[in-house]
Amino acid sequence: MRFKLILLIGLFCTFLCHTGYSQNDLNGLKITDYGNISVLVEELSNEALDIGLTKDRIQSRTEIRLRQVGLKPNSKDRLEHLYVNISVLDFAFSISIEFKRPVFFYEDFLNPDSTLLAMTGSTYAERGTGTHGGDSEYIISSLDQFLDSFISKYLRAND
Repeated sequence: MRFKLILLIGLFCTFLCHTGYSQNDLNGLKITDYGNISVLVEELSNEALDIGLTKDRIQSRTEIRLRQVGLKPNSKDRLEHLYVNISVLDFAFSISIEFKRPVFFYEDFLNPDSTLLAMTGSTYAERGTGTHGGDSEYIISSLDQFLDSFISKYLRAND
């Protein structure tokens, strides 16, 4: 029974599932100094480390992809930043790429005289899942697909 369950999950996750925000409006990616982009990569689980995936490898791959299109990645603590999170659990993985920036809202949205609040929120996100079979390079190639999609939309928004 357990084998059938794992097989079913594996078949479902074989196809990398994308979910994302509607990209008809790319205003959430538009920033003044778009050529310089901060990158934040989340810490990894022990299971990710066990298959050879490291935070440095993800950070390096992300920065290389950004440099290839003329962007200047940095690790400065900026409010606007690209957030990369990869989770590994058994033979499954998930990838989340988000562009985060300050968002502002009224404490009571029906009353514009109420307190104006600010926080960092995602104005762009793409997420997907898959299975890796112990191959960290497959996860990195999936990351490349997500980065390509983000870069294309980011450059279009700031053109």
